Amino acid sequence: MKYHLFNSRFASETARILVEFLEVAITSIVFLKGVYQERHPQLREYIHSAVTGLLPFVHKVSTVTCFFYLSDYQVI
Repeated sequence: MKYHLFNSRFASETARILVEFLEVAITSIVFLKGVYQERHPQLREYIHSAVTGLLPFVHKVSTVTCFFYLSDYQVI
């Protein structure tokens, strides 16, 4: 069964989880790519506030598709 965020009664919770996922993903990418060699509280707070600011817009999303790639750009 396919669920759409737009008409789901769980839309608010789903949007919050998606925003949390984005926050963790961005923070991890910044750290793993070596932009910063250690975690910085100010950077973490900036990423948190920027991604949390997307929440009202994520509520308006009807579907989400996420692709994961291998190192040679093949979809997993």
